[in-house]
Amino acid sequence: MKKIIMDKKILITGARGFIGKNLCEHFASKYQLLIPDHQTLDLLDTEKVYSYLSKNKPDVVIHSAFIGGARNFNGVNEYLHHKAKESIIKPNIRMLINLLKGQNFFKRMIIFGSGAEYDKSRNLKKVKESDFNKVIPNDEYGFSKYLCSLITQSQLNVYCLRPFGVFGKYEDYEVRFISNIILKYLLKLPLTITQNAYFDYLDVYDLARIIDYFICHKPKHKFYNIGRGRKRSLVNIAQKINKLGAYSLPIVIKKKGWNKEYSCDNSRLIKEIAGFKFTCFNQSLRNLYQWYKANMNKIDKKKITDDKYN
Repeated sequence: MKKIIMDKKILITGARGFIGKNLCEHFASKYQLLIPDHQTLDLLDTEKVYSYLSKNKPDVVIHSAFIGGARNFNGVNEYLHHKAKESIIKPNIRMLINLLKGQNFFKRMIIFGSGAEYDKSRNLKKVKESDFNKVIPNDEYGFSKYLCSLITQSQLNVYCLRPFGVFGKYEDYEVRFISNIILKYLLKLPLTITQNAYFDYLDVYDLARIIDYFICHKPKHKFYNIGRGRKRSLVNIAQKINKLGAYSLPIVIKKKGWNKEYSCDNSRLIKEIAGFKFTCFNQSLRNLYQWYKANMNKIDKKKITDDKYN
């Protein structure tokens, strides 16, 4: 049973996005949540952000709003979509700086970085936090996250979590691998993989539990890799999904060889959250499979035929 700490106020930006929506559900009965819409809190408007923070004075700000990524704008209002046709760097930096301008009105801020900060154009094999800034990312998404980390390095009470392959309900099933393959399985389509690769995948439920820890405990470090610390091949994951029901489907690999690895060293995280137990990966897959099975009426099946995940 969750302990109720309703006197703690948590502001969640990007609450309409994949991670933000899961966090809102996870914390709904535990904290006082501030979930403003775009009209109430335009993160690109310096004065509105300052005014909102000065009026509401949240204990913790969880900044999950971000423009960019794999065709997913992570909870930022539709109003901002056109900006991604230009550069995603300026609006993302502006949102962060606007929040920092009002940091006297909150006690702690947690922002989401990304494994892409280490530059995904190369193999990322068990990368450590100390590897940051050794290579500057070439892509705008990774470079934008990289700049956000540089800005927060000198900020007190601002901490950056760098997730790797987070998966779960509400993610963009058209482009995200695990959800895409589960839905292909449910629709009895070939389980098509563009190219095999190793990824470090984390259940979004476990991500929420990790964030909960950092809401209640002051982090000892500024940056944390967020992953299970264990890599899994895409083919192996597809094989596991292929056993979730009473039938099996062909697994098709379109390109031979291996794509670039994307895995992290999570020893800093594990050392800090002593005794943390990740959800069994097979159970996470079953949970997501059952969720999609119960929500197939909400799925746009036409989006499952193309292989556009990353």
